[in-house]
Amino acid sequence: AAALQERLGKQPRLFLLAVMMLGLLLSAAISNVTAPVLLLAVVQPLLQELPSDSRFSRALLLGLAFSCNLGGMITPIAS
Repeated sequence: AAALQERLGKQPRLFLLAVMMLGLLLSAAISNVTAPVLLLAVVQPLLQELPSDSRFSRALLLGLAFSCNLGGMITPIAS
């Protein structure tokens, strides 16, 4: 997350898109339950810095959940 934040720190939409793409690709390769847990551990330090009622933190968590769900549907088995 630090590397993504360093490169895309000024553009929150691109940061959100990058995290969502990571979730999509990870959940297509591994279990769509394990992928958001792994990525949540990556973005958790960023979430701790933001206020709890921040729109960005809400968008980040919902985007991660939706992208991991879509990544699970991409697989041939569609788990």
